[in-house]
Amino acid sequence: MKLTLKNTQGFTLIELIAVMVILGVLASFSTTFVVSVMRSAVDVSQKNRLLSNTQLATNYMARRLRNALPFSLRLLNDGACIQFMPIVASGLYMDLLPSEANGAFASGSFTPITVSPFLITSGSADYLAIAASNSDELYGAVTGSLASIDTVTENTITLDDDKRWLRNSINQRFYIVESPSAFCVFNQELRLYRDISLSNVLVDPSSDYDLLSMSVNALDDPFTISSAVEDRNIRMTASLVFSVGSHRINSVKQVVVRNVP
Repeated sequence: MKLTLKNTQGFTLIELIAVMVILGVLASFSTTFVVSVMRSAVDVSQKNRLLSNTQLATNYMARRLRNALPFSLRLLNDGACIQFMPIVASGLYMDLLPSEANGAFASGSFTPITVSPFLITSGSADYLAIAASNSDELYGAVTGSLASIDTVTENTITLDDDKRWLRNSINQRFYIVESPSAFCVFNQELRLYRDISLSNVLVDPSSDYDLLSMSVNALDDPFTISSAVEDRNIRMTASLVFSVGSHRINSVKQVVVRNVP
């Protein structure tokens, strides 16, 4: 039997090189496409995270400030901080209190102040505020419109010491507030400081704080507040820049603090 070999041919070197070049070009385009898609995904993720962080931080700040004692708002640390006293309860007191106007003797420690029924659902009853007309009456060593609270019941408030108030509220309204807090922009961070002493004229950046957001700067002055009178609301404006990577959001948040004398 005679065997015949068929004529077979393999790939030439030039053909192999051509295929390798084509595959290399395709791989290059594929890699560029994948990298582009990944960069776009990271970019979208950063934008979404930045937007979410900005909204969470500014909305939280707005909620806390809307519930602040109106005349407790003041600027500290050259405008880097806005200080305030959170309200935990409010209502009406039944009888006129001793004041500079009526000349009555100071009271409130041995004789509790009778008030309309109220409920504290969160926060601590640290101070009683009545008829403040500016922040100077609420802060410092001598506070004419603020007194430290000893105990509270559903319809009475007992003070640590007897008190003669600067004035009575025109509607006999009282506010129970917590110790001062402050929102601050320090070291490109938006922070919340709590339990600040009434006598402090500066917020210590090294004291304990809650971190609200990182990579935060001021557009101009981070916080500004409008002047206020007894029957007008107080407006606070926070002008901040939030950043993530190469992205930034300029946020101007205005908060109106109702003044109910």
